[in-house]
Amino acid sequence: MAKGVRVDGKSRPQYVAVIGSFVAERLDVEARREFWKAADERLSVYVHDDDRRKIEAALARRVPLLTTEEVEAHDRQRKQRDQGFKPTASAAAGPYLND
Repeated sequence: MAKGVRVDGKSRPQYVAVIGSFVAERLDVEARREFWKAADERLSVYVHDDDRRKIEAALARRVPLLTTEEVEAHDRQRKQRDQGFKPTASAAAGPYLND
């Protein structure tokens, strides 16, 4: 994100913050959720509400917003996966080596 500043009488961009980043090959629900969480945090600090809607619309053309159905399905899958996970005895002991 940049703001315009004058340098020697000319308008120049001054970079203020990065809104977020993503890998195009990895736009699954989790990646998009992380992107929009970071974007929301940064936009709330640096951007007024009027400009925010325009910026969010531009971002959504690149990184689609999450639908309620996507979030619910992802959360169900994650819960099922986590319920099926049973730690082994060594994992339960922690990540430390025994002397």
